[in-house]
Amino acid sequence: MDEIEAGDWKARLKAYQNIYQMMINPSKELLTQLLSNLPNYLSDIHPNCQQIALLICEKFFEVSPYVNYPQISQVLINNCLGSKQQAVDWAIALISKCLRENRKEVMDQLINGLEKKGTQIILNVISIIVAHLATLTSQNTEEALDIIAKLKPL
Repeated sequence: MDEIEAGDWKARLKAYQNIYQMMINPSKELLTQLLSNLPNYLSDIHPNCQQIALLICEKFFEVSPYVNYPQISQVLINNCLGSKQQAVDWAIALISKCLRENRKEVMDQLINGLEKKGTQIILNVISIIVAHLATLTSQNTEEALDIIAKLKPL
């Protein structure tokens, strides 16, 4: 995994592609390693590397018995929602998955500090929140009202 820490984006891309291939039948060791390293991969500033990291994240969600959804969603919010459109679309889908798995913490992450974010990130966060609100039923009225109350000051 030394290649991933290299300054050469092509070497990182190749390393990410290798990890993605290993995700077809991942070992416990790989999943454990991804648990701690995936946030760094998702924070990659090169768009091609970040796209493969998003694919790795999607596979990780599918196969890992343990996912730290709040940690991953925070990285996605901070590092991917302001990226190129294709990466943003994947990030929105992954954040939505995090939100379904851990509603309270992930919603707090989406809302807290929103006023300090750039316009593109704010619009993307609002689209995630609106999509989530649309899935709520009358049984979730309290949750919906709480979300709306948190958004009002913005």
